Amino acid sequence: MRARLGLLLILGLWCLIVLAPGLAQARPPCPPGFHWSHNYQECVPNRPHCPPGTHWSDHRRDCVPNRPHCPPGTHWSPEYQNCVPNRPQCPPGMRWSNRFQDCVPRGY
Repeated sequence: MRARLGLLLILGLWCLIVLAPGLAQARPPCPPGFHWSHNYQECVPNRPHCPPGTHWSDHRRDCVPNRPHCPPGTHWSPEYQNCVPNRPQCPPGMRWSNRFQDCVPRGY
């Protein structure tokens, strides 16, 4: 397996150097187990096979738990990878403030 990976890496480098010299200069070759990310403009780990009950998160670059069913009054937050409380309904003339975690007057 390791020899095959090395052969593929050498073949890939050869293709970059011979077939696409502009690309070879634009980005360095990535080490085994990594690939070039156009989004991050760097070598990033290949997506691993995550254990059951988890999935790969590009944002965290790690395996994270699958989205659970959140209890009533909460919802799933991809940012926190957890269930978070729903925003309460603010009375007329008020708006929700993430900073204060409360309803505040509009324009505040």
